[in-house]
Amino acid sequence: ANMLSSGEVPNLFTGDELQAIRANLEKAGKEAKIAQTPEAMYDFFISRVRENLHIVFCMSYIGNNFRDYCRMYPSLVSCTTAIWLLPWPAEALTEVALKFLTEGELE
Repeated sequence: ANMLSSGEVPNLFTGDELQAIRANLEKAGKEAKIAQTPEAMYDFFISRVRENLHIVFCMSYIGNNFRDYCRMYPSLVSCTTAIWLLPWPAEALTEVALKFLTEGELE
Protein backbone atom coordinates (compact mmCIF):
# COMPACT_ATOMS: atom_id res chain seq x y z
CA ALA A 1 0.00 0.00 0.00
CA ASN A 2 2.95 2.35 0.57
CA MET A 3 3.91 2.07 -3.10
CA LEU A 4 0.45 3.22 -4.16
CA SER A 5 0.07 6.08 -1.71
CA SER A 6 3.60 7.45 -1.34
CA GLY A 7 5.65 5.89 -4.14
CA GLU A 8 8.14 4.29 -1.80
CA VAL A 9 8.70 1.38 0.54
CA PRO A 10 10.40 2.47 3.78
CA ASN A 11 13.86 0.98 4.40
CA LEU A 12 13.88 -0.80 1.05
CA PHE A 13 17.46 0.22 0.21
CA THR A 14 20.65 -0.14 2.23
CA GLY A 15 23.02 2.80 2.64
CA ASP A 16 25.28 1.47 -0.11
CA GLU A 17 22.34 1.05 -2.49
CA LEU A 18 21.16 4.61 -1.79
CA GLN A 19 24.66 5.90 -2.47
CA ALA A 20 24.69 4.07 -5.82
CA ILE A 21 21.26 5.50 -6.68
CA ARG A 22 22.47 9.03 -5.88
CA ALA A 23 25.57 8.49 -8.00
CA ASN A 24 23.47 7.29 -10.96
CA LEU A 25 21.14 10.29 -10.64
CA GLU A 26 23.88 12.89 -10.24
CA LYS A 27 23.86 14.05 -13.87
CA ALA A 28 20.04 14.15 -14.12
CA GLY A 29 19.88 15.94 -10.77
CA LYS A 30 22.30 18.63 -11.90
CA GLU A 31 20.34 19.11 -15.13
CA ALA A 32 17.14 19.50 -13.07
CA LYS A 33 18.97 21.91 -10.72
CA ILE A 34 18.51 19.65 -7.69
CA ALA A 35 20.72 20.31 -4.67
CA GLN A 36 23.31 17.54 -4.41
CA THR A 37 22.44 16.68 -0.79
CA PRO A 38 21.46 13.10 0.10
CA GLU A 39 17.94 14.19 1.12
CA ALA A 40 17.31 16.25 -2.01
CA MET A 41 18.64 13.50 -4.27
CA TYR A 42 16.45 10.91 -2.53
CA ASP A 43 13.40 13.14 -2.99
CA PHE A 44 14.36 13.55 -6.66
CA PHE A 45 14.63 9.75 -6.99
CA ILE A 46 11.21 9.20 -5.38
CA SER A 47 9.63 11.84 -7.64
CA ARG A 48 10.99 10.01 -10.69
CA VAL A 49 9.66 6.70 -9.35
CA ARG A 50 6.22 8.26 -8.88
CA GLU A 51 6.25 9.60 -12.44
CA ASN A 52 7.43 6.41 -14.13
CA LEU A 53 6.30 3.39 -12.12
CA HIS A 54 3.02 1.75 -13.08
CA ILE A 55 1.58 -1.06 -10.97
CA VAL A 56 -1.02 -3.45 -12.36
CA PHE A 57 -3.30 -5.45 -10.10
CA CYS A 58 -5.56 -8.15 -11.44
CA MET A 59 -8.22 -9.20 -9.00
CA SER A 60 -11.78 -10.34 -9.02
CA TYR A 61 -14.35 -7.98 -7.52
CA ILE A 62 -16.68 -10.92 -6.83
CA GLY A 63 -16.91 -12.04 -3.22
CA ASN A 64 -15.60 -10.60 0.04
CA ASN A 65 -11.87 -10.59 -0.71
CA PHE A 66 -11.95 -7.46 -2.87
CA ARG A 67 -14.04 -5.55 -0.31
CA ASP A 68 -11.73 -6.66 2.50
CA TYR A 69 -8.60 -5.58 0.59
CA CYS A 70 -10.14 -2.16 -0.04
CA ARG A 71 -10.83 -1.76 3.67
CA MET A 72 -7.33 -2.87 4.69
CA TYR A 73 -5.59 -0.82 1.97
CA PRO A 74 -7.54 2.37 1.25
CA SER A 75 -5.00 3.40 -1.40
CA LEU A 76 -6.45 0.64 -3.61
CA VAL A 77 -9.48 2.92 -3.95
CA SER A 78 -7.95 6.39 -3.64
CA CYS A 79 -4.76 5.91 -5.71
CA THR A 80 -5.85 3.62 -8.54
CA THR A 81 -8.02 3.51 -11.62
CA ALA A 82 -10.34 0.53 -11.98
CA ILE A 83 -10.89 -0.96 -15.39
CA TRP A 84 -13.72 -3.45 -15.37
CA LEU A 85 -13.27 -6.12 -18.00
CA LEU A 86 -16.34 -8.13 -18.78
CA PRO A 87 -16.76 -10.87 -21.39
CA TRP A 88 -17.34 -9.59 -24.93
CA PRO A 89 -20.30 -10.84 -26.98
CA ALA A 90 -19.30 -13.14 -29.86
CA GLU A 91 -20.72 -10.65 -32.39
CA ALA A 92 -18.43 -7.87 -31.10
CA LEU A 93 -15.36 -10.13 -31.24
CA THR A 94 -16.15 -11.11 -34.82
CA GLU A 95 -16.69 -7.49 -35.88
CA VAL A 96 -13.37 -6.33 -34.39
CA ALA A 97 -11.51 -9.25 -35.96
CA LEU A 98 -13.03 -8.57 -39.40
CA LYS A 99 -12.21 -4.87 -39.19
CA PHE A 100 -8.55 -5.58 -38.41
CA LEU A 101 -8.31 -8.24 -41.09
CA THR A 102 -9.83 -6.03 -43.79
CA GLU A 103 -8.30 -2.66 -42.86
CA GLY A 104 -5.12 -3.60 -41.04
CA GLU A 105 -1.72 -4.26 -42.55
CA LEU A 106 -0.43 -7.75 -41.95
CA GLU A 107 3.32 -8.30 -41.80
